[in-house]
Amino acid sequence: MKDEINIKNVIIIFIIILLIAAFVYIPKILDERKSSILNYNYSITKEKYNVNEYIPVYVDDEQMSRKYLNDFVKITLSDINESYYLLDKDYRDQEFGNIENYKQFIDSLNMSYNTSLDKYSIYDFMNHKIYDVYDKNGNRFVFMTNGVMQYEIYFSDIPSEEGEK
Repeated sequence: MKDEINIKNVIIIFIIILLIAAFVYIPKILDERKSSILNYNYSITKEKYNVNEYIPVYVDDEQMSRKYLNDFVKITLSDINESYYLLDKDYRDQEFGNIENYKQFIDSLNMSYNTSLDKYSIYDFMNHKIYDVYDKNGNRFVFMTNGVMQYEIYFSDIPSEEGEK
């Protein structure tokens, strides 16, 4: 009978210790799992794209400013006559008068294919997005956009009179 009491006491003590351990350690284990799940960063990257699937590409204002400047420089250095017609017609006639004066102005800018962006500013003007860009030589280029890569260029402030762009 004494052996039965000892065995019952041992079983009761064992159960009590087990319950205390469960109440103390199980919440800690659950908190660790919860925090590890919340802190886990998972990003989905797809390695292969199907035929008609597209990849979204986000271009910021600095990249667009750089793109407009490089595009204009490339056009100017490859065919200066073509770049003349990228200027707004009224601005072109008022500032340069003819293509020869424009060519002299472009020569004075000392542009090269290595021309790079120094600083830029973006603003809206008369329902157009304006990219006001300076290259490393301090030359100013103002791109008035009509859409992506559709622009008119100015080398000074855009005229703001009524009826003009």
